[in-house]
Amino acid sequence: MSSPGDPVEIPINGTLDLHGFNPKDVKELVVEYLDECTRKGIMEGSIIHGKGIG
Repeated sequence: MSSPGDPVEIPINGTLDLHGFNPKDVKELVVEYLDECTRKGIMEGSIIHGKGIG
Protein backbone atom coordinates (compact mmCIF):
# COMPACT_ATOMS: atom_id res chain seq x y z
CA MET A 1 0.00 0.00 0.00
CA SER A 2 1.38 3.45 -0.86
CA SER A 3 1.39 6.60 1.21
CA PRO A 4 0.73 10.13 -0.10
CA GLY A 5 4.46 10.97 -0.01
CA ASP A 6 5.62 7.83 -1.84
CA PRO A 7 7.14 8.21 -5.32
CA VAL A 8 4.81 7.43 -8.21
CA GLU A 9 6.11 5.39 -11.13
CA ILE A 10 4.90 6.77 -14.44
CA PRO A 11 5.51 5.28 -17.88
CA ILE A 12 8.01 7.15 -20.07
CA ASN A 13 6.20 6.96 -23.41
CA GLY A 14 5.91 10.58 -24.58
CA THR A 15 2.58 11.32 -22.89
CA LEU A 16 2.57 12.84 -19.42
CA ASP A 17 -0.80 13.19 -17.68
CA LEU A 18 -0.56 15.74 -14.87
CA HIS A 19 -4.01 15.04 -13.44
CA GLY A 20 -3.69 13.97 -9.83
CA PHE A 21 -0.29 15.58 -9.25
CA ASN A 22 0.15 18.36 -6.73
CA PRO A 23 0.75 21.67 -8.59
CA LYS A 24 3.82 22.40 -6.47
CA ASP A 25 5.44 19.19 -7.78
CA VAL A 26 4.66 19.69 -11.47
CA LYS A 27 7.64 21.83 -12.53
CA GLU A 28 10.22 19.34 -11.29
CA LEU A 29 8.18 16.40 -12.61
CA VAL A 30 7.95 17.86 -16.13
CA VAL A 31 11.69 18.61 -16.28
CA GLU A 32 12.59 15.10 -15.09
CA TYR A 33 10.07 13.51 -17.46
CA LEU A 34 11.40 15.41 -20.48
CA ASP A 35 14.98 14.53 -19.55
CA GLU A 36 14.05 10.85 -19.36
CA CYS A 37 12.19 11.03 -22.69
CA THR A 38 15.33 12.50 -24.28
CA ARG A 39 17.46 9.70 -22.81
CA LYS A 40 15.05 7.16 -24.35
CA GLY A 41 15.11 8.88 -27.76
CA ILE A 42 11.56 10.23 -27.50
CA MET A 43 11.75 13.65 -29.17
CA GLU A 44 8.10 14.69 -29.16
CA GLY A 45 5.13 14.10 -26.94
CA SER A 46 2.14 15.47 -25.08
CA ILE A 47 1.56 16.94 -21.66
CA ILE A 48 -2.02 16.54 -20.50
CA HIS A 49 -3.17 19.16 -18.02
CA GLY A 50 -6.45 20.56 -16.83
CA LYS A 51 -7.96 23.94 -16.24
CA GLY A 52 -6.90 25.32 -12.94
CA ILE A 53 -9.15 27.20 -10.58
CA GLY A 54 -6.43 29.21 -8.85
